Amino acid sequence: EVLSPKPTYNSGRDLHFNNEMQGFFLAGKELIETKDGGTNWTVNKNFTYANSFDLLNEVGIVAQNFCQVSITKDRASTWQIQTLGAQDNLIYAKVFDNDNFVVASKNKIYSTADGGTTWITKTFNISATNIVYFTDKNTGFVGTTNGSIFKTTDGGNSWSQKISSNIIPSDYFTMYFYNTQIG
Repeated sequence: EVLSPKPTYNSGRDLHFNNEMQGFFLAGKELIETKDGGTNWTVNKNFTYANSFDLLNEVGIVAQNFCQVSITKDRASTWQIQTLGAQDNLIYAKVFDNDNFVVASKNKIYSTADGGTTWITKTFNISATNIVYFTDKNTGFVGTTNGSIFKTTDGGNSWSQKISSNIIPSDYFTMYFYNTQIG
């Protein structure tokens, strides 16, 4: 039996709490929500397939396959679905403030500075990309399946290699930064 968070049996992808009572858990195609600190969970929204989720105050974004994003501006009460025009599977989502978000595939960064009305696409040529992580709208990192980490300080226009490994396996599957300097 699944103890918590019910009602899902799917693997978790992202967990975010707005405060000590309200939290969201992205599991497979479901976004489930608690309003009582995790004692009870309910399905907030079902997506076709969701890969990453971020929420800051009222604003949230879900990165999905087929270059779809779902945006909420009312703390996940309602969602607006957008297709960004490509067929990329989006693997990362980040909200910086009410207007600035970024989503990424394994070879493109999509950013908006107007809450999702318009999007700018930047392509990067880093082979074997496995994870993307941005600490702010300009500084981001890419981890690869061949042991490399790349960094951008200009929103994805240029990238420099910071770490390279010849040890096998040396895959990077996740990244987390405490702040812009420590990660």
